[in-house]
Amino acid sequence: MNKKLKHLLNTIVIIGVIGVMFNNTIVLASTKTQQVSQNRTNVKLVIDKDNQKVLPKNFRMSSDPISKQLAGDVNFNGLADLNESGSGALSENSIKMIKEKFKVNKKIKNIIDVDLRQETHGFVEGMSISWFGERDQANINKKRADIIKDEKDKLEKIKKDKYVAFDKLKEGKSVNTIPEIVNPKKVQTEKELVEAQRIDYLRLTVTDHLKPKDDQIDLFLEETRKISTKDTWVHFHCRGGVGRTTTFMAMYDMMHNAKQVTFEDIMKRQVLIGGSDILKKDAEGNKIGDENRADFLKQFYQYCRQNNDNFKTSWSDWCHK
Repeated sequence: MNKKLKHLLNTIVIIGVIGVMFNNTIVLASTKTQQVSQNRTNVKLVIDKDNQKVLPKNFRMSSDPISKQLAGDVNFNGLADLNESGSGALSENSIKMIKEKFKVNKKIKNIIDVDLRQETHGFVEGMSISWFGERDQANINKKRADIIKDEKDKLEKIKKDKYVAFDKLKEGKSVNTIPEIVNPKKVQTEKELVEAQRIDYLRLTVTDHLKPKDDQIDLFLEETRKISTKDTWVHFHCRGGVGRTTTFMAMYDMMHNAKQVTFEDIMKRQVLIGGSDILKKDAEGNKIGDENRADFLKQFYQYCRQNNDNFKTSWSDWCHK
């Protein structure tokens, strides 16, 4: 074959391959953009939890007793001393119920509410409400400050309008018995609600079903590394009290106990007190998200094992060493 012709054919093949790769990149980027757009459309304002005098969904404490039969050979060292708890969405009355639980421990002087919800939410007449998007990811990729501002703006609008109407999700996913409230007397952010009950507040904007972003991990570490577990109770919650709550309860456990307890036992004991087995693949098709979260937790465990400066070395700095 003529050398020039052969060179020309090779060039055409290379250009074709590059073209296909470029086109695939565009398709992937377009798909990701469409997914984010889908998450942010058809957002519904729903009631997450009414204001009944009951504990929130999936409530558990690190000091909860575990039967010997269930415990097996799991190492429980340090768990009861953590003074941590977790649950799903709060309400005004459920917060009061939680405080009653903590009063049993006379040493507790401070309570911190670690709000893990990235989704825009607030409280009307003590009930938890939220703006629910596809897979509860309406705020995916938004900055924490922007989410908090948007939240305040939406709640202020409810105050101004003196009216709020609620949508419905499928049975069990929202409270579907209250269609509207006319002239609500109390419209609050979670920060306002818990601080009125003398509880400290920390907001971390964590996307539902996914691992936490580095900046939120750094913020969590900075705000909790100086906490004394002897006199401070930390309550973690998300919407359902499952994935995000279990993740951060395990992370807090690792911060204090990774040097004396294996990764496997930390994750097992979180399940035994009522958390989710987040190392398993999600039955609802969240395989990639679950794998990423499981890999992250293993890496975070190593970070805690290696840390010797009370977490002054941030997660981000450690990851990029």
